[in-house]
Amino acid sequence: MYWENKIVPNANYKATWHRKWKDAVRKAAIYGSQPIISLLVDDGNGGTKADIDVPYAQDVRLEPGKVSDQDSDIIFWDVYYTRKQVRDLIEQAKRETKENPQDGYNKWDAKALQMIYDAKQDGEERDQNEDHEDKDGKDVVKGGIKFCIAFQRGVKAPFYMYHKATDSTVREWENPDPTGDIPVKYLYCYQDFNNPYGIGIVKLAGGTQNVLDELRRLHILATQIGIRPPKKIRGAEDEVDEDSLIMAQDQPWYLGQNGEVEMVEIANGVYQGLANTVSMYKTSLLDVVPVGDTSISGTDSGNPQYSKTHAGVKFQEQNLSIDDEDFKDNVYAVYEQVAENLINITFANMQGSDMLRLTDDEMRILASGGLEVPMDELGQPITNELEVLWDEVRATFKFDMEAEEDKKQMDEEKQQSLISALELRASDPNFDMAMEMSGYKFNLGEAYYTLMKMITKNDKIVEEISAEEKEMMQQGMQEAPQEMVNAAADVATTPEQAQANMEAVMAEYGIDQQTAAEALMMEEEGADPQEVIQAIQTKKQQEQGQEQVNA
Repeated sequence: MYWENKIVPNANYKATWHRKWKDAVRKAAIYGSQPIISLLVDDGNGGTKADIDVPYAQDVRLEPGKVSDQDSDIIFWDVYYTRKQVRDLIEQAKRETKENPQDGYNKWDAKALQMIYDAKQDGEERDQNEDHEDKDGKDVVKGGIKFCIAFQRGVKAPFYMYHKATDSTVREWENPDPTGDIPVKYLYCYQDFNNPYGIGIVKLAGGTQNVLDELRRLHILATQIGIRPPKKIRGAEDEVDEDSLIMAQDQPWYLGQNGEVEMVEIANGVYQGLANTVSMYKTSLLDVVPVGDTSISGTDSGNPQYSKTHAGVKFQEQNLSIDDEDFKDNVYAVYEQVAENLINITFANMQGSDMLRLTDDEMRILASGGLEVPMDELGQPITNELEVLWDEVRATFKFDMEAEEDKKQMDEEKQQSLISALELRASDPNFDMAMEMSGYKFNLGEAYYTLMKMITKNDKIVEEISAEEKEMMQQGMQEAPQEMVNAAADVATTPEQAQANMEAVMAEYGIDQQTAAEALMMEEEGADPQEVIQAIQTKKQQEQGQEQVNA
């Protein structure tokens, strides 16, 4: 609850929580992996909060000789500060050192920072050879005074920030995670445990994509030549006016006495088969990248071997899941690790108290888990506010996500099944009576409520009835008007008449006494005569079927 209500909504360091995760997934697919770093940042109110950063991939390096982030006990992160940021670090170091001079958790070397600041060295920039793409001078190349942060695995393991140019350590602090986990997690696209930084889709599909790009370039060139083909000119060179040989309406060409012009047409099989060649390489590309073929297949476009029928498309989706599901599983696994890291950092480092406002359902969940929650006589929480005393909740926590196949598809299937059930009840007049005869009851209100919760997230469309309204409704049902009782007494039949009616129904339809009584009751309640007859026949067929089974 604290995760959903506090940590995620406030994890907006550099960008929103969801934007940072989308960026991490995109970069992991392109580059093979993307580091995600959990850290404590300024909350803007004089305190700190747990958040994540999605750094430039080349700024983070794993321990040499290790095959993955989980295999590394030390991970390095290059950070770049402007001179203003270094000056702010100096002020922070002086302030924290003065406030807690014996703090073993956080040690600063303000003098070393001041020397680095006074040196006024030129800013260091990343090596352009390390860039993933040629930026052409359009993208920001981050630079400044370069520091390196060394993270170590272990409970209270020391973290260091040092300046390589002056060979000085400017800060030392302890691992804030009480589990000792390292705060750097790698989201891998494909992990082969040979390349510690994984393999991305660009590397897998880059060669084939380059061939497709070249074929398209050649196709454009051939099309341009076909529209404006070269000219083969015969005759005396000094008699031909080449400036007049242009494609235009009513354009005269001056060729001299024996001149002749012939357009050179491209009519070889390579150009004619170019579309099929492109389709072949496109198929190879789609077999590598987990993306389906969405083209309308013809004789020379898309992949004619891909079926566009409903069954064929479903089969493609199953094939795509081999790679696509693997990447999605990686995302879920890393999300669990990052969330667990943030929760443990939060609960271990927060001070004082925090007030949460929860829903009734969340309060009931806490009560069922053993927390003492004050309730009123109707079983509702007296208050929805919960005070968290951080010194009393120090612990280590695990974070697990439920396996999710395709939530949207599952929700759509549930919604359609519920609609089918409601349509069946509406079309069968004997639905409720047949269920009651079998000892069951269809809760129509609950079915409508469940369907509306699936269709809309607007809580104002379906509102829960308050306790006062429920009590008034119950009183209204118990205090029925005396006129209704008198009216019922006026239309009541005598016992002799009721017995005669029952015997007449039994004789006419060949049914037992119980079925005849139920039919007469339906008629008294205002049911249509055809509905009563249909109900009698249905009950009779059920009894005959049961007799055949018993025989």
